[in-house]
Amino acid sequence: MFEDTGWYVADYSVSSISPFGHGLGCSFVAGPCVVDGQVPPASRGVFCGPSEPEIGCSPDHRMVAACDLVVYNQDLPKKFRYFDDAKVGGGLAQLDYCPAYLRESFLFPSGLRSHLDCTDSSLQGATFASPSETFGPTSRCIETGYSRPYCFRTNCDAERHLVEITVRTSNGEFNVECPEAGRTVTVPWILDLEIRCPSLARICPDLVCPAHCSGRGVCDWTLDDPECRCNDDADDSPICANSPTVTIMSPTVSPRPTRTPVVSETDPPASAPVSQEARSSGFRHCRQRRELVSWTRWEEAAMGLVIWSAPLWALLF
Repeated sequence: MFEDTGWYVADYSVSSISPFGHGLGCSFVAGPCVVDGQVPPASRGVFCGPSEPEIGCSPDHRMVAACDLVVYNQDLPKKFRYFDDAKVGGGLAQLDYCPAYLRESFLFPSGLRSHLDCTDSSLQGATFASPSETFGPTSRCIETGYSRPYCFRTNCDAERHLVEITVRTSNGEFNVECPEAGRTVTVPWILDLEIRCPSLARICPDLVCPAHCSGRGVCDWTLDDPECRCNDDADDSPICANSPTVTIMSPTVSPRPTRTPVVSETDPPASAPVSQEARSSGFRHCRQRRELVSWTRWEEAAMGLVIWSAPLWALLF
């Protein structure tokens, strides 16, 4: 918006993309979050409900989070009712009461309350952590076949356009390559551990149409590896840095008047001398006006005195 005024130039190379719903399509934005009590495929992993796992990943996959499904004391507005029970919904009105994986504090099956931040390296080796997990700056929340997601070290491979997940096993590290979301990989040497590949756009948002094409192009999601289609076909930069915006507006400054205001012939010029007769007439008018105002004020004061003093005279006589 600021850039469209023509006064500002944005540096999109330092921008960041919100991973919430990134790459999930128009149905995620325009469609309902829950249909007949079920989360649509496009919204799975972001929104939740009774039929979804209670514990999942936060929108940016940095936290292990719980579904914020709550029961209210009264019915929700009709347009925000997603379940048979009209009192059940998400915890945020800003999300239209759509339940989502936003509650960062939750209970383990053992009853232990936890706050799992995958990027917090101090949690490495904690009693509730699995030996296969890694906590640190590059770790992200990854869905598994277990009762909760695990925290694994991830690597955004820009050259191969995929996310690589590293799992610690008794025989060393095992790397899982995830070129597409939804793929399930069984990890050897760890009983029943399955890795469910996350969306590349959410784990590595800068690999998918970085900076949202700087507002100078559109993201082509029809490709296997979505990329920016810049407004300038000759622009081969990944963020369309050398393309113009759709609408180019130049700064505008109010111009100085170029014509002298036209004065009617019947109106005297502002600098025309005023005759002595006109000046005297004006003085007389002002004096008469001042005398009239003064006399009116005296009348009001006298009338007020009479009204105020009438009860007093009645008491005396």
